[in-house]
This record gives sequence, C-alpha cells and structure tokens, in this order.
Amino acid sequence: MQLYHLWSIHLTNWPLRIQDDRVLHHMKRVMRNRPWDRVVFQCASEWGVVRYTCVLHWRDQDAVLVDVEDQCVMSSWWYHHHLVVAMANKRDKIELIVQKATECGVGQITIVPMHRSVIRQYNAHKWSRLQAIVTEAVEQSWGSCVPMLSRCDTLHDVSYGGSVLLAQLGGTPLSHDHRNAQCTMIIWPEWWIDQYDLDLLDTCVSDIQTISLWSTVLRMETAAIVAGWRMGQECNSV
Repeated sequence: MQLYHLWSIHLTNWPLRIQDDRVLHHMKRVMRNRPWDRVVFQCASEWGVVRYTCVLHWRDQDAVLVDVEDQCVMSSWWYHHHLVVAMANKRDKIELIVQKATECGVGQITIVPMHRSVIRQYNAHKWSRLQAIVTEAVEQSWGSCVPMLSRCDTLHDVSYGGSVLLAQLGGTPLSHDHRNAQCTMIIWPEWWIDQYDLDLLDTCVSDIQTISLWSTVLRMETAAIVAGWRMGQECNSV
C-alpha cells in the first residue's frame, strides 16, 4: 500500500473526499491507482498523526472518494528532537540533510547561516522545494513524525530546547539520556565551527555540551545524517 500525507483533512462527509492536488497527481500519474486499491492517508491532528486505511471508491480529475476501513493514532513523542544545521555551501546538501533527517524521525529542523557559511541567503523557490522533500520523505518512510522546518538569520534567533549539544570531534559520546530527552543538536558548517559562532552561542545558551558523533571527522552532511539517526535510534527501537 502507498501512504499519502495530507496537511489537512475534512471529516464532515463520508465516504472521505480527498482533493489535494499533489496527492491526486501522484495517485494518477505515478502510482496509477485504480478503484478498489487500498491506500493509507495520514494527517496531523491535536491527538497526534492519524492514519486512515482506505479503499479507493472512485477517482476523477478533481477528487477521489474513499471508504475508510480503519483509523489509528500514531505516536509522535520524539518531536522533542531538534536538529540545527548550518547553511551548506551547496543547496543539494541541505536537500539531502532534510530528506534523511525526516526519514530518521527528527521532529524539528532549523537551517541557519553561520560565520563560515558560503551561502547565506534563502531562496523562496528552494524553500518550497524543501517543504516538498519533507512530505515525500514522510510518505516514503511511512514516518509518523512530520518535522517542523524553519529558518533563522542567526544562531541568536534559534529556539533552543532541552539539552543543547554541539557535535565536535573529541566530545563525549551521545548517551541514551540525550536520545530520550528533549535536546537540540547543532551541526557546524564546513571547516569546523568558528569562534564567532561559539561566542554567539554563549550569549544564547547557558550550558552547551560537546558530544562526539563518530571517531573520525565527518563531512557536514554526513554529520547531520548521523546526528538524526543517533537521536532517533532509541525512539525507533521502541
């Protein structure tokens, strides 16, 4: 079965009527769904992410009508994992980081230019693409955690929550306590984090813990992916 993520869903009428243009295009052009195919729709609600197992009843150009067989609420309690990533020197690196962090179940991803970032300006078109990548990664991985994607101009504008961890070679290993608790993981830009950024962090956060992700020096995009995996490892093993 294919999972489709919807940003909103209306439950006033039954059978369920789906009118999301992106989903309709994917069902028609990519998956080539037919009547009586079984699909899963999910949407965030105040109770968590709700999944609806459905049977496709009919489809036209403007909507699909489905019969709901079952519904369940998926736990999303790892939303307290926040990944703060420096603006990369190539935009495709950020796309890779966002995709893989979403697959790993990171709850929030913030992109911020740091002192050594080569690219410092946000592009509206590219940002829309990142939002689409998040949705596609959730559907591909059947994830019940849809990360909040945000951007800040400086480290001072970032909302830090829980333990603030700075990934740096030679730090202490990431512990199970960090993975189970609210934490913010900061990934440096290429060529290490600059003293300017460290001084700025000291004005924002009272206590920063330096942790080690690996025994070798990782590229920025590799470090971000490993961080997402390490933070979500304990949650996904439950």
